[in-house]
Amino acid sequence: MDIDELRQEIENANDVDDLSPRAEQQVRALSGIAKSWFQLRELTQDIFDKGDDKSKLQEMLDEQAELSDRIKSEHNLVYKDSSWINLLCNAMSNEVEELRDTTPWKYWSKNEEFEREEAKGEAIDILHFLLQVFDELGMDAEDIYNEYMEKNEVNHCRQDGDY
Repeated sequence: MDIDELRQEIENANDVDDLSPRAEQQVRALSGIAKSWFQLRELTQDIFDKGDDKSKLQEMLDEQAELSDRIKSEHNLVYKDSSWINLLCNAMSNEVEELRDTTPWKYWSKNEEFEREEAKGEAIDILHFLLQVFDELGMDAEDIYNEYMEKNEVNHCRQDGDY
């Protein structure tokens, strides 16, 4: 029984008792593989996360929140949510312009080169402000992941539909 036949039989079954013995055997085997995969995934996450539950993204979000709180405190900054987001958008816009300036955008110039190392610094500046936007919106790494995956699916659907 190939995977398409198994999928079809599972879709047509009302419960496990409706599966043929061969299909039930394959489902049990796949369940065991899936369980082993999840166990392996948990083990590797423990290794790569160095024993804590924080993702690298969450660590960056936490670091940015700490920096943001410090800046707000030291400069006595108090804004409404929308005003603060607007200020962050202005900052990101300027950083995007600085990133663009690292590229050879002057079509009339013969002497321009791409300044890759400077571009990396500008991209990180953008990321700092973007992380702060996420913090201001009350988003953690899990929220960002979920929103991204949902929007990514929408974007793929749009491409499938000649958006």
